[in-house]
Amino acid sequence: GDELAEVEMQGLLTSSPAKVIDLDDINSVKIPVPKSSREEPETAKATVLYVPDTGNDEDLVVTEIFVVVGDDIEEDDSLVMLESDKASIEVPSTSAGKITEVLVNENDKIRRNEPVVKIQIRGDVSIQSKSVTEDDTQLNHRESNDAITDADLSERDTFFNVSQKAPAKKLIIGQTSSDRIEVPEIYAGPSVRLLSRELGVDLSLVRGSGLRGRITREDLNDFVQNQLSASSKSHSMSYEGDAEAHIDFAQFGPIETNELTKIQLITAQRLQESWTKIPHVTQFDDAEITELEAFRKSLNSQSKPGDSKVTLIAFLLKAVCNVLKNRTQFNRSLVNAGKSFVQKNYFHIGIAVDTAKGLLVPVIQNVDSKGILQLAEEAAHLALKARDGQLTPNEMRGGCFTISSLGAKGGTGFTPIINPPEVAILGVAKAKTQPYWDGDGFTPKLYLPLALSYDHRIINGADGGAFMGELTRILSDIRLLAL
Repeated sequence: GDELAEVEMQGLLTSSPAKVIDLDDINSVKIPVPKSSREEPETAKATVLYVPDTGNDEDLVVTEIFVVVGDDIEEDDSLVMLESDKASIEVPSTSAGKITEVLVNENDKIRRNEPVVKIQIRGDVSIQSKSVTEDDTQLNHRESNDAITDADLSERDTFFNVSQKAPAKKLIIGQTSSDRIEVPEIYAGPSVRLLSRELGVDLSLVRGSGLRGRITREDLNDFVQNQLSASSKSHSMSYEGDAEAHIDFAQFGPIETNELTKIQLITAQRLQESWTKIPHVTQFDDAEITELEAFRKSLNSQSKPGDSKVTLIAFLLKAVCNVLKNRTQFNRSLVNAGKSFVQKNYFHIGIAVDTAKGLLVPVIQNVDSKGILQLAEEAAHLALKARDGQLTPNEMRGGCFTISSLGAKGGTGFTPIINPPEVAILGVAKAKTQPYWDGDGFTPKLYLPLALSYDHRIINGADGGAFMGELTRILSDIRLLAL
């Protein structure tokens, strides 16, 4: 160790024989930090385009890349297609120019404000030295904070990024013709390394979201949470005990094997988790809607060309909203592991829409402040966007209650599964005409089968019965909607 303290780094990086330095003594050697490549002058100004704000911080999967290096693009040209749990999003270019670098690959997971491509803005061919960017300033600030926060950690980890799980390594200097210093490729500050040691996490498995792939505390926390969540989901979604999972169906005849879409996979996982974790109770009833249906048809007959048709869903939205105001326990969400609940004082109602990619639930906000015609128009608009894959994440968030209607597709009833974190869902089957005894004889009446599923941890049977009684009463006499 004493000998190494007297050796100058410049002398070691010559043609002298390769020497071995134990990292335990590395503090005795002063190693100049290489200059950042950002200080080198650049021939053309490159602009980085980022993922726009999608309304939340969830991971987005790169499903398609529309550009390659060398492409000339215009403003608003599509760069990549991103897919979330519920929708597909195209990222447009905010500038015109030439693609100089594509920073993502297909199947990468990225978030908002992460880089997608680099472009050379059209007309900018000046040669200029690149000044320190905002990202560099933020990076230096973070590194400074790390050093202050973790003054007890050695400078060795700061420069060489030594993995905490690896045994003491040897640093080889002057071994190759290029005098390369070989160090592990993990980029994280001392505070993150200390936390990873405490959590027992191998940093080589963590994907960094910071500048140049730097691993932040948030990355480490997300990794731990995802591992715990994946473990739980893999347990609940395991089909290894099913005999059918190991059957070779080809022995019985021709088959095809197709993968589920991302939306179908997410829906399957969430529905199974809902069904296994929430004690469901379903109550059934029929609402007599003879007058409602006659009124609905009269509205459509008076509509102007281009107006949206008034469907039954508009009346259901308004009626359910009225009941939610009086039966507030249906407008709650359980929190704190089921020990507390949040009472919502807003009325956003989701409508389940069947699409080619799977089931989507756009949310109509502030139903209490909208009339029947406005609700009909908004419901039709969102359903069309859902089928075209154009829904934004914000259009599928914040629901208090969900309505799942089979419309004219048939069936006398079904048991809908609750859409967490909501505590109830209404299933609507195909209306049917049945005879009604009025005391003197039978008259035809139109009945709408309803099924209300609710979370029995927070809603009891009496609540469910009261909800259905009030809902069927409103639908049977739509004049009550005006009260």
